[in-house]
Formats: sequence, structure tokens, C-alpha cells
Amino acid sequence: MSLASVLVLTLITTFSCADLLNESPFGPQTLPLLTATQNQTGGFSGIQMFNYNGPILSSVEIYPIFYGAKTTYVPNLLKFYKGVVNSSYFDWLSEYNTSRQSLTRGSLAGSYWDNSTTSTQLQDSDLHTYLVSLIQRKLIPIPTENTYFPIHLAPNIDIVANGIRLSCESWCAYHSTINITHLGIPNVTALVYSVIPDQGGTCFGGCGADPNVFNNLCSVSSHELVESVTDPNVGLGQLTWYGANGEVSDLCNHIHGEITTLEGVFVVQKTYSNQKGMCIVDVPGTPVHLPPRSAGGYGTVTKTTTKTTKRTTTTTKKTKTTTKKRTTSTTTKRKTTVTKKAVSKTTTTSKHKVTSTTTHSKTATKTPLKNAATLPTMAF
Repeated sequence: MSLASVLVLTLITTFSCADLLNESPFGPQTLPLLTATQNQTGGFSGIQMFNYNGPILSSVEIYPIFYGAKTTYVPNLLKFYKGVVNSSYFDWLSEYNTSRQSLTRGSLAGSYWDNSTTSTQLQDSDLHTYLVSLIQRKLIPIPTENTYFPIHLAPNIDIVANGIRLSCESWCAYHSTINITHLGIPNVTALVYSVIPDQGGTCFGGCGADPNVFNNLCSVSSHELVESVTDPNVGLGQLTWYGANGEVSDLCNHIHGEITTLEGVFVVQKTYSNQKGMCIVDVPGTPVHLPPRSAGGYGTVTKTTTKTTKRTTTTTKKTKTTTKKRTTSTTTKRKTTVTKKAVSKTTTTSKHKVTSTTTHSKTATKTPLKNAATLPTMAF
């Protein structure tokens, strides 16, 4: 075994558990808490992300797991996932293709709601055992090379390490990978997952500046979704798209935008674009499909519908008198007009902005990581 391989394996072993407290390029990748000095405009430019030859989820198949009977916003989250992966929010991510794979839109593959669990504190290792058990008991599908399992926790269920509460204290969410070669699934060696705590209660305000809890939940969920797609095997120490400041969403932490999808309008976190050199939601000018209604995203949606319907009724009346041998036909036309008044419906949810007091200006070099000597050779 080469010295480089030994170094990589050492780092994987060191950070696979402890990384929830001190993040490294290997192991679970966390979304930090929102701070009062959060830069809300980005601040980076140029090429920031580099390809380290790992895989991507080329056409992601999302299978959410709702952990706990009181998990909130379940129907809304299903619409959110179904909408965003089939929208322009995903189209421009093709700039993060690799030499072997092309990134396209994804799909919602189903969901599983565990409403029988009584656990209130979990370690990351507990979730590894739990996910494998769900597969073995056939409660969730056998993962493919594109499957992604976001785990949404019910209120008051926390991730801990050494007895210390981490969720919403040290970070907002994280994503990682489990080695499942022992399951013997053809062409699949890794299970990609994320852990997303409930954003209400003690989490509220720490993981998003929007006054609407669901909007902050969507932002956090989109952050983990995009990073799981562009850097899925990071938990196994196999990087794909990574840079000096982390993964593709890390440069835009808590910078909100909104996306119009077939399922409605949703809040999402912006993602860093190497080509644009900035945080974006989608590429301007990308065609979008207008939804039939708002699905809870912020902003103002006004819809006025006017419909007028005219109905004409014709009644024919025949009278026949046999004694006089005369038939009289009388036709009476009655015209009825029904008019439905215009209905105007306006839904408004306020936006909340955080003023930036810190600005970063960084340009990545071709060796973007401080410990670049321990990493594989980069490829663009």
C-alpha cells in the first residue's frame, strides 16, 4: 500500500465520527449555523471548485425518510423534492459533470415514515445501523447508484456525540456516506444520506433568517441535496467537487433564493457556480413552468381569475286539440345568463434580510486545500 493510500485511510478513520464536531475534507459535511455576520451576497469569484475524480449522482432518486411520528411538513417536503429536482434549479448543475458522468434532473422515488420510533437522541453510527436495517427488512428500496436518503427528524430528536447535543447547536444539517459493500448489491458500494433536524423550536432562527420555518427547512434541505449530488462519497474519503472553502453549497451558506417549479414556488439556498463566479439559483433566461398555485414559498403571488358563462335554455311546448283537428305548436325561448364574479386571491409572506458586516474575497488556486498533499490528483 502506498504512503498516500495510508494517509487517506488514516484521515477517513480519524474523521468519520469526530468530523461532526470538527469538519475536514473527509467524513460528514456539516452546514454551520447562521451567524449575525453572515455574508448574504457571496464574496467569492472565479474558479473555486475542483474535480477530484469521484462519482456524482447523475440522475438523483430521492427517497426521504421521516423519523418520528411528529415529523413536520411531510406533504410539503414531498412536493418540494419533487419540484426542485425537476426544475431549472438542477439544469445548470451540468457544469459539475465529470469525464465519466453527466448530471441531469432527478426524481422523487418514494418515501418512508417511521412513526413508531421512540428515540430522542441518536449518534451518527446509530443511523448507519438503522439505514442498513431498513434495507434488510425491505422497508426502503435497495439503493441504486443514484439513490439519496435525506432523513428528516421530528421535533426534539437530536444528534449527539459523547453526550453533547450537536444538532442546531454546532450545525444545521449534514450529509455523509455509508460503505454497504457487505450487502452485496450489484454495482453499489455506498449509501448516500443526510440528516436534517426539525427547523422549529430550539432550531428556529439558527439555520435561516426567514421568519417562515418551512422556508428555512427548504433552504437547508436544498443545501444538503445539491452537495450530496455533486460530492456523494465524501463520507468514504472519495471527493468529487471540492474546494478550499468546502463543497459547492458551502460558499453560499444561508443565502436564500426562490425557484418556480411545477409543484409550486419554493425557497432554496443558492449554489456556487464556477462558470458564473457567484452564488446563483439558476441561469437567467432558463425557461420555467408556471405552477398552478403557490406551495408555501416566500414572495408575493397574486392570482386573479375572471370567468363569465352564458347559458341559453330553449323550451318547446306542443298542444294538440283533436276535436277541432288543429295542432298548435308554441315555442318559447328563455335566455338565462349566469355570471361568476372575479375572485382575487393574494398571498404574501414577508422577506427578512440579514445585513452583512463581513465580506470575503478569495480566489482559489489549483491546489485549493490546506492539506492538498493528502488528496488525490485534481482533474477539471
